[in-house]
Amino acid sequence: MPTLSQHRLIALALLLGSLIIILARPLTVIFHGVLAQSFTFPVAISRPSKRLVAAVEAHLSAKPKAAVIKEVMGVPLSSMWRSYAATFTGKTRCSGMPCAATLRVSIEPDGAELPVASTVQSESDGSYRFQVPFQALPNHQLDWKVTAVSSDLVTQEIHGRQILSDDSQIDVAQDIDLR
Repeated sequence: MPTLSQHRLIALALLLGSLIIILARPLTVIFHGVLAQSFTFPVAISRPSKRLVAAVEAHLSAKPKAAVIKEVMGVPLSSMWRSYAATFTGKTRCSGMPCAATLRVSIEPDGAELPVASTVQSESDGSYRFQVPFQALPNHQLDWKVTAVSSDLVTQEIHGRQILSDDSQIDVAQDIDLR
């Protein structure tokens, strides 16, 4: 049976572990902001070499990179990505009348390094239907944006967000009115 001093050590260890977990995120944010600034770091060496000082300064002034999760519990995320296709349909109208327009679509799946972009032209009657294939993780969000530009350079944007499911087809039906 543990003694009273062993109980105190166990309680202290649990308390310290809890504090580390609670303070980890705020400290990370604080240090990230401090380390993003460019400054020289004092090195506790009697005669620091110029190479060491330059290496420390270069490390501290480097731009931080976004964290990219490459695996979960030893399983590469690339093996969990699925193929999807987003189909956009609708009509473009200029002051209430059907008109042709250039449509630029941008699809940004959560976790993707770059958005998927495509440009198409609507028909002379204003109708459009196009499909954009992309890769994404199921149950993650998908942000999309369609920008329509008429022949007289009037611009209108529609956008949305969806949670991806097991269904590999995403349908977006929306008319665009260019005033």
